[in-house]
Amino acid sequence: MKLSTTVRLRAYLVTASMSAVVIQLGALVSIFAFGVPEAYFQTLTFRLAAAGAICAMVFVFAVFGDSIAINRVCRGSRRV
Repeated sequence: MKLSTTVRLRAYLVTASMSAVVIQLGALVSIFAFGVPEAYFQTLTFRLAAAGAICAMVFVFAVFGDSIAINRVCRGSRRV
Protein backbone atom coordinates (compact mmCIF):
# COMPACT_ATOMS: atom_id res chain seq x y z
CA MET A 1 0.00 0.00 0.00
CA LYS A 2 1.07 3.55 -0.59
CA LEU A 3 1.85 5.73 2.37
CA SER A 4 -1.03 8.09 1.51
CA THR A 5 -3.46 5.16 1.54
CA THR A 6 -2.32 3.99 4.95
CA VAL A 7 -2.49 7.53 6.33
CA ARG A 8 -6.03 7.92 4.97
CA LEU A 9 -7.14 4.55 6.42
CA ARG A 10 -5.62 5.46 9.76
CA ALA A 11 -7.52 8.74 9.76
CA TYR A 12 -10.76 6.87 9.04
CA LEU A 13 -10.09 4.44 11.90
CA VAL A 14 -9.39 7.30 14.30
CA THR A 15 -12.61 9.00 13.17
CA ALA A 16 -14.60 5.80 13.71
CA SER A 17 -13.15 5.23 17.16
CA MET A 18 -13.74 8.82 18.25
CA SER A 19 -17.33 8.57 17.00
CA ALA A 20 -17.79 5.41 19.05
CA VAL A 21 -16.43 7.19 22.13
CA VAL A 22 -18.92 10.03 21.65
CA ILE A 23 -21.78 7.53 21.31
CA GLN A 24 -20.66 5.72 24.47
CA LEU A 25 -20.43 8.98 26.40
CA GLY A 26 -23.89 9.92 25.17
CA ALA A 27 -25.23 6.60 26.38
CA LEU A 28 -23.55 7.02 29.75
CA VAL A 29 -24.99 10.51 30.20
CA SER A 30 -28.41 9.25 29.13
CA ILE A 31 -28.31 6.50 31.75
CA PHE A 32 -27.22 8.68 34.65
CA ALA A 33 -28.74 12.06 33.84
CA PHE A 34 -32.01 11.10 32.16
CA GLY A 35 -32.71 7.68 33.66
CA VAL A 36 -32.76 5.76 30.37
CA PRO A 37 -32.69 2.02 31.14
CA GLU A 38 -29.54 0.16 30.19
CA ALA A 39 -31.58 -2.41 28.30
CA TYR A 40 -32.31 0.21 25.61
CA PHE A 41 -28.64 0.31 24.66
CA GLN A 42 -28.55 -3.45 24.17
CA THR A 43 -31.28 -3.52 21.53
CA LEU A 44 -30.67 -4.21 17.87
CA THR A 45 -32.20 -0.85 16.98
CA PHE A 46 -29.65 1.06 19.04
CA ARG A 47 -26.76 -1.02 17.73
CA LEU A 48 -27.80 -0.44 14.12
CA ALA A 49 -28.27 3.28 14.79
CA ALA A 50 -24.83 3.49 16.40
CA ALA A 51 -23.21 1.64 13.50
CA GLY A 52 -25.00 3.93 11.06
CA ALA A 53 -23.84 7.01 12.96
CA ILE A 54 -20.24 5.79 12.92
CA CYS A 55 -20.41 5.10 9.18
CA ALA A 56 -21.97 8.52 8.59
CA MET A 57 -19.19 10.27 10.52
CA VAL A 58 -16.50 8.42 8.57
CA PHE A 59 -18.28 9.34 5.31
CA VAL A 60 -18.49 13.01 6.31
CA PHE A 61 -14.83 12.98 7.22
CA ALA A 62 -13.95 11.32 3.91
CA VAL A 63 -15.90 13.90 1.91
CA PHE A 64 -14.96 17.05 3.79
CA GLY A 65 -11.58 15.99 5.16
CA ASP A 66 -9.86 16.38 1.81
CA SER A 67 -11.22 19.86 1.26
CA ILE A 68 -10.16 20.93 4.76
CA ALA A 69 -6.66 19.58 4.20
CA ILE A 70 -6.43 21.28 0.80
CA ASN A 71 -7.54 24.60 2.28
CA ARG A 72 -4.89 24.37 5.00
CA VAL A 73 -2.18 23.59 2.48
CA CYS A 74 -3.26 26.48 0.25
CA ARG A 75 -3.18 28.92 3.18
CA GLY A 76 0.26 27.74 4.19
CA SER A 77 -0.69 26.20 7.53
CA ARG A 78 1.68 23.51 8.74
CA ARG A 79 -0.83 21.77 11.04
CA VAL A 80 -2.49 18.73 9.50
